[in-house]
Amino acid sequence: MGETGGRYLSDLEFTFNYPGIYDIYYKNTVINTVTVHRAPVASFDVDLSNPEHPIFTDTSYDPDDLTAGIVDSVFTWIDVGTMTTPLPGLPDTLENDHLYLITLTVTDKLGAVGTVARQISATTGEPRDGLPKNPPYAAFALTPATIMKGVGNQSVSLSNGSYDLYGADILSSFLVKRDGVDFDGWMLTGNGNGSYDTAALGLPVGSYRVYLTGESENGVSPSPGRSATSWSTPAPVGLYTAPPKRRRPTRATIP
Repeated sequence: MGETGGRYLSDLEFTFNYPGIYDIYYKNTVINTVTVHRAPVASFDVDLSNPEHPIFTDTSYDPDDLTAGIVDSVFTWIDVGTMTTPLPGLPDTLENDHLYLITLTVTDKLGAVGTVARQISATTGEPRDGLPKNPPYAAFALTPATIMKGVGNQSVSLSNGSYDLYGADILSSFLVKRDGVDFDGWMLTGNGNGSYDTAALGLPVGSYRVYLTGESENGVSPSPGRSATSWSTPAPVGLYTAPPKRRRPTRATIP
């Protein structure tokens, strides 16, 4: 249960727009630490132009750290027709009419794990999909979180970070709500990336919530990516009226 303003909430929803490590405080005390980041993407290519010497290339990556995010990669393989226990590493050769299941598991520096499994056959000359694939991930950010209507910069930027574990193209679909009601005054198309001038769009004051669903040949994202931003008028400025000046008393001269 969370308490706010003397009232209790059954749960407290947070939306994190950026990866990182967040401390959650209550009355100046850290009550929880949350690590926010995306899972690494496990993927590999196979060159089967010579099945006697297949060439496997690890193409995995960490979307939150493309240069040094992945710290461990482990391949295992099994001949589906003749073996019952996977072996570490990769097969040196592929026999005709044999089906092989190749699995790659990668771990990033924060301990998150990504896995991909593919079936390949020497006779097909190309990899064949094996286990059911994961649907794409929908993720995006809106910045800044608050726009003060009529003050300073009137633009909000959208950055779409959705991805498909297997590199397939993603179709992004957006839904915008204003104060909890569907709103068609702000249309987001394509991948949605860009800077949007709220004044030019004529967006009325309110609390806006944007939902994103990603769809690829591997399925539909299990839950829409979402973030929130709001536009509000500046706080009223009280008028200051200077008090009347006090007149210094006139000094009387006693004759």
